[in-house]
Amino acid sequence: MGHIHGLGVDPADGTLYAATHFGVMPIEDDGSTTRIADGWQDTMAFTIIGPNHFVGSGHPDLREDLPPHLGRI
Repeated sequence: MGHIHGLGVDPADGTLYAATHFGVMPIEDDGSTTRIADGWQDTMAFTIIGPNHFVGSGHPDLREDLPPHLGRI
């Protein structure tokens, strides 16, 4: 998981999500995690603004040929 930049609870189902150095992932009751997307972005800013509605920003993985800032995701 790396380090955590933000936490949020989805009001749709009460799932706790962590925005990390390796993407956004739900934290299961047993502590396990799985990324919710295929990308490995460093999700720096993160908030949950409604049921199943997340907003974030950050940097792409250094292995990707992308601009240094992702903008709003």
